[in-house]
Amino acid sequence: MNSIRTLIFCLLAATSGVTAQELGWPQELTSESGAVLQIYQPQVEAFSDNLLESRSAISIKIDAAATPVFGAIWMKARIDTDRDTRMAVIRDIEVSDVRFADATDEVKESLATFIEDRVTGASLGTTVDELLADLDVGEVAVIEAELKHDAPIIMLSR
Repeated sequence: MNSIRTLIFCLLAATSGVTAQELGWPQELTSESGAVLQIYQPQVEAFSDNLLESRSAISIKIDAAATPVFGAIWMKARIDTDRDTRMAVIRDIEVSDVRFADATDEVKESLATFIEDRVTGASLGTTVDELLADLDVGEVAVIEAELKHDAPIIMLSR
């Protein structure tokens, strides 16, 4: 009986390890025309209940021979977590802003439309540990921003 439990535990551990490795960043979304949108690991800006606001670097290749265009997206989404497997699914993604550094206004508009079509309704997998690590970094930045460095008042008496 004990060996069966050990075998089941080993199988579950191996399965969850493979799943976590498959969820690495960047993650790709491919269109029917062959265009590839790569979304890099989201940087958490706000997280409350299961609502996530984040920003991500992205790259788009219209076809295999094209040079990728890099930019960033800001998104709002819901997160479903599984505490047992330490996995999370980012779903119901809504793109709130898209920015590109090196593109004309016409290209920016068409790329933004393409991104919104691909990302809206998609789901991205990640681990709970990645989200928590990003939240810890964000909290440290907020704490450091609230520090006061005013010089103290010096009083002399004789």
